[in-house]
Amino acid sequence: WREGNRLAFLGIATPKPLALLEKRFLWLRSRAYLVTEYLPGPDIIERFAPYVESGEAPEAELQALDYLFAELIRERISHGDFKGHNLFWNTDRWALIDLDSMCQHTSLSSFAPAYARDRARFMRNWPESSALYRVIDQRLPKAVG
Repeated sequence: WREGNRLAFLGIATPKPLALLEKRFLWLRSRAYLVTEYLPGPDIIERFAPYVESGEAPEAELQALDYLFAELIRERISHGDFKGHNLFWNTDRWALIDLDSMCQHTSLSSFAPAYARDRARFMRNWPESSALYRVIDQRLPKAVG
């Protein structure tokens, strides 16, 4: 809930949080369920599937990916589970879902390794030998700082 609202406040695309249900025993949370608005678009794995071998993904979608990563870096936000099924194409932007591991870091020293893990996890969505992997790898910052 908090992270979805944080992203919305910062102008980073994510589905609007609608409701949160937490099950608690005394002060301990056992389970939590978040309901968000529906995102009709495909995730990045499905959207980029036709371009894995050619690497010729639409430039607008690659630029939107560049922009998303730049925004996350600017705000020192790590996702924590940056797999392709957690990134959806919606209204000409990439929108993040599954925010339960997201963190806004207060220092570059804590953000830099988290960014490296996010980037590495994101790149594992495609074979290293594919043209799409090489295109994305060249575009995304390798490190921050």
